[in-house]
Amino acid sequence: MYRFALTRLVMVLCATCVMLELHAQNNDVFQSWYRAKLSYMPHKKWSMSGIYVIRTENIGEQFRGSFYYLRARRKLKKGFFIDGQLRLRDNFSNTWYRSEVGLLYRKKWGEDKQYSMTLRTAYFNERNHLYFGDVEGLRLNHYWRFRALLKYTLNAANDLYFSAEPFVRINNLFPEWRRTSYIVGWDYEFLRNNIFNVEYMFQQNFNSSRLFSLAIGYEHLIPYLSKKKRKKMKELKGSIKDFRDR
Repeated sequence: MYRFALTRLVMVLCATCVMLELHAQNNDVFQSWYRAKLSYMPHKKWSMSGIYVIRTENIGEQFRGSFYYLRARRKLKKGFFIDGQLRLRDNFSNTWYRSEVGLLYRKKWGEDKQYSMTLRTAYFNERNHLYFGDVEGLRLNHYWRFRALLKYTLNAANDLYFSAEPFVRINNLFPEWRRTSYIVGWDYEFLRNNIFNVEYMFQQNFNSSRLFSLAIGYEHLIPYLSKKKRKKMKELKGSIKDFRDR
């Protein structure tokens, strides 16, 4: 299992070196993202998460910003979830705030439920102030996003996935397409409820520019335990992993 994980990590690093060279030749933007996430399940139908992300140019060169996320998600029925999220972006010269509300649906199939499809649609607004509504001289943008994600579970520790997500600005009467992101990723659970993640993203922007990014992350999950089962440390039916984005 560890040999499998090491082989995949080496492949990712080698591919990144090749892509850096290609991007430099084409004048595209390449960034590396590093993130840490803590998820907690206070109730069998609720989860809460805190995320920190730092973005840099290339591999750890110029600082591009820190991103702080707070998220809550509630499980409904038949694979549906609703969620809300707050995000703060800070690069020492500018601060942007984002608030978001979304609806997620997940469907699993296969003999061992090794295949899954996740669909999420969400509205969010982004602003460089904390006033209500539009303020002269300050910016407030409204967006809609829709993500489709397919995941394949290789075994108990390894998942592979692919997603596509367009972003549309809805400030005016006619929606404006702004960008579409495509992501290929790998999740590796090296200890129970501890997940190492690698993602590679290609993003096509409305002005014909392109962003490529390599994201490396760690996530720790704290499951919900009933009072009777806390002593035995057994997770209740309804895993916290069901509340993840994939």
